[in-house]
Amino acid sequence: MSSFFLSLQAQKSPISFQKTELYEENNAAEIPNINGFTALNLYHDDVDNSVWVSPEKQCVTMKLNTEFAQDGKYSLQLKWDKIEGGCKWIGMGFGWNGWEPKELSLVANDAAIQFYVRSLKDTLKSLPWAIALEDYSGVQAYTGFSKDYLSEPITVAKWTKVTIPITRFPIEAYDLDLTLVKQFIIQFDAQGEVLVDNFTIVPLEKKPTDVLISPKSTGMNDNMELILGNIPTEKKIGLMAQIPQKEELSTELSINDRIDAIVKNMTVAEKAGQMTQIDLGVISVGGICQIEQPHRLDEAKLKKAILDYKVGSILNCGCGTGTLEIEMWRKFITRIQEEAAKTRSKIPVLYGVDAVHGVNYTIGGTLFPQQLGQAATWNPELVEKAAQVTAYECRASFIPWNFSPILDIARQPLWSRFFETYGEDSYLAKTIGKAAVQGYQGKDLSSPYSVAACGKHFLGYSVPLSGKDRTPAYLSPRDLREYFVPTFEEAIKSGLKSVMINSGEISGSPVTADYDILTTLLRDELHFDGIAVTDWGDIEYLHTRHLVAPTMRDAVKMAIMAGVDMSMVPNNFDFTDLLIDLVKKGEIPESRLDLSVKRILKVKMELGLFENPVPKASDYPDFGSPKFAELSYQAASESVTLLKNDKQTLPLAPNKKVFLCGPAAHSLNLLNGAWTHTWQGTDTVFNTKGKQTVLQALENRLGSDNITFAKGASLTENIDLQACVKSAANTDYIVICLGEMPSTEIPGNIEDLNLAQAQVNLVKAMAKLKKPIILVTMFNRPMIIKEIVGLSDAILAAYLPGDMGGEAIADILIGKVNPSGKLPFTYPSAAGNVMHYDRKYTEDQDTKFGTNGYQPQFDFGTGLSYTTFEYTDLKVDKPIFSQKDKISITVKVKNTGKVTGKEVVQLYYKDNYATITPAVKKLCRYSKIELKAGEEQTVTFSLSAADFSFVAKNLKRITEAGDFDLKVGNLTQKITLK
Repeated sequence: MSSFFLSLQAQKSPISFQKTELYEENNAAEIPNINGFTALNLYHDDVDNSVWVSPEKQCVTMKLNTEFAQDGKYSLQLKWDKIEGGCKWIGMGFGWNGWEPKELSLVANDAAIQFYVRSLKDTLKSLPWAIALEDYSGVQAYTGFSKDYLSEPITVAKWTKVTIPITRFPIEAYDLDLTLVKQFIIQFDAQGEVLVDNFTIVPLEKKPTDVLISPKSTGMNDNMELILGNIPTEKKIGLMAQIPQKEELSTELSINDRIDAIVKNMTVAEKAGQMTQIDLGVISVGGICQIEQPHRLDEAKLKKAILDYKVGSILNCGCGTGTLEIEMWRKFITRIQEEAAKTRSKIPVLYGVDAVHGVNYTIGGTLFPQQLGQAATWNPELVEKAAQVTAYECRASFIPWNFSPILDIARQPLWSRFFETYGEDSYLAKTIGKAAVQGYQGKDLSSPYSVAACGKHFLGYSVPLSGKDRTPAYLSPRDLREYFVPTFEEAIKSGLKSVMINSGEISGSPVTADYDILTTLLRDELHFDGIAVTDWGDIEYLHTRHLVAPTMRDAVKMAIMAGVDMSMVPNNFDFTDLLIDLVKKGEIPESRLDLSVKRILKVKMELGLFENPVPKASDYPDFGSPKFAELSYQAASESVTLLKNDKQTLPLAPNKKVFLCGPAAHSLNLLNGAWTHTWQGTDTVFNTKGKQTVLQALENRLGSDNITFAKGASLTENIDLQACVKSAANTDYIVICLGEMPSTEIPGNIEDLNLAQAQVNLVKAMAKLKKPIILVTMFNRPMIIKEIVGLSDAILAAYLPGDMGGEAIADILIGKVNPSGKLPFTYPSAAGNVMHYDRKYTEDQDTKFGTNGYQPQFDFGTGLSYTTFEYTDLKVDKPIFSQKDKISITVKVKNTGKVTGKEVVQLYYKDNYATITPAVKKLCRYSKIELKAGEEQTVTFSLSAADFSFVAKNLKRITEAGDFDLKVGNLTQKITLK
């Protein structure tokens, strides 16, 4: 009987280790009872006797160097010494908080070796490392060194991708056959802890027989040698270490183990099903978009979808229907999950819904302002609370996935989805978007009150050149990264679980099939590891609209290989059938499906769906509650923006007569906009009971005797205009509520931004009475009002304030609430003069060769109050600072008026000179504060050099030395970066 000893040595640790003898027939060895954990399991099959030698020759050596009793970190080494007489050298490995054996992902790509490295120290300015390739015979074929390949420092902030083209290797000199590559060795100097991730060798035609160690989350200590590779033998040798884990990582590791086990046993059909998302209408009684009422599930269709096609996701309330009762949602989703439990894999369905400003598809749900209005609050904490309510009411409806927030940047006001964004500025939008993601997902995604968020629409969707939805955008890679990446990058850092892909195309490339955007940018640069789902029918549109795929089959292949995880099909199973066939015929590797399915399963597990596919209805007593309505009211109140207030027209004086008119004065639909009970939001039958229009709210506050109402105009036609004028003659104030038809996506496309002439005519007719006129606008986007601005004494921009908007507007009109909203976009003065606050200096040129070309109707960040604020004492603690410095900016703000008010303190900077033309100014910080009359507060901001960065021509974000001007209110302070 042959045997050998494993020896363990501990450093800086009070733990003692036992020696354990390994016998050939036992097939395993354990070193147990280290703080109650098994420290090592070494498994082997009937390995050739030449491997075994006597204990004295120390063929096998193990070291455990750590303070893991304190912090859970360890370095583990295993070496089979090369000695004459038989012992074969196998390799060495080490882990950081554990690892599991795992196959390396083989991805078809250009011939290259790719992996990621990240330093846990400050910076590795020079990271020496060596590589070696070996063929199956064990002969080392090539060794090379890093100096030829690694040209830039590795920073703490991001994983750095290292790609070594195969052409760099002297293949001919060594007669290297890549199909026989078995091991990739990376050897590091002792430069501090380093992580290696996403290791790939491409191409490899032979599937490895086994993997010694996973490269994921691998850490290194002082003796830094790492072998990632495969054992070239039919005998399987595995290595697994069980070390006390940090508590916060134990769940993640458990999830990964479970996912690997599930995927390993799944068929291709089951994997394709998980990547399929269908509309609820597909399993409902009736035709597609012709659902029979009362709405009910079709059992035969349900079984076909879940049992036959193994569908992994369903969305929305069904094309052609409207808002559902909460009990119906619960009944439908419970039944769907019951059917999913009957499948072989028992994987629950991930149900998603567009709850973009509240649970708008559940009757009685709380509706908040649309995102543009939420951005106008400049209050991330309030937005986070609103998102928490939406998450609560989503889960109360048994829905765990919300297709929100929209992280697009609104820089094309013609675009029909302008109102769905957080405005035109990347910094404002990314801070508000981060708050929404945190509100939706919470600190624990498995909580019954959290949902998985979905950032929309990756990437560059919001700036079609024509202004029409889903038409081409023309953007450079630099512009994409400068303006459109930051919102998604911030959300991803906050743990965003999914993204929805841009339906359009950028410079001729449909994003749904763009590998550079969906993989290189999203995965490799931004390190997103969640689900990438298409928008409605977008894979099919590669064939039928974009015309880049000759067949639907080609479309499926293009999208999947570009990086799509889930297809929102949504009305048939063609995608599923084609995907299965593509894999079976070898046109898409099954490993590509594994990658997507693991991402999908991870989100399902993190949501707790495997344990609790449906929540308990009794856990949601606050659904549609008054306290949620109060939060909606606060959000609406803080969003409404006072743009003009000549002669302190507002608030309305008490005991006065008010004439109210306009198409939006008595309409909940125009208060809410699209995505409200139905897709376009135009049906009145689903309006929330008990919610008040502006007319009803004013009557309740001022008494019906003091309010006279006549519509005067629909959205596009005048209604008895002369009678309207006559009714207004005996009143003190005229309030005109202007609006726009609720609409979104392609049905919301318009020809120009000019306000409908009927509404202009209404204002002009009222102006002839020479009475104070207050305009209240409820638009999907900034409609041009230049012609009537001068006819008004006060203007309130209400955006689309939601179900509580009527009450909020009324209370602002009468002075119960002091308005505090600020514009989240630049309001143009003419349809053809769209410019942004962060414009370039050349855009200021006018026709007289002066610099008065920038003439918006209202500037970005504008918003008046019923009080006044004074800014003084702008100070910087380090007027001259370095790249490593943090600088502190302080400014005093005083309420110099007579009433309490909220003010948004906005900090901008101007880069005086840069290699990419700088903006006139850029927002870099803001803070919303509340001050009583006469109260003063010092506001402090902290900045670093990174806050003055921009994307250079090489697509890297840099900060250049030079002078900057900081601006707060009317104050300016110069600073210099050395």
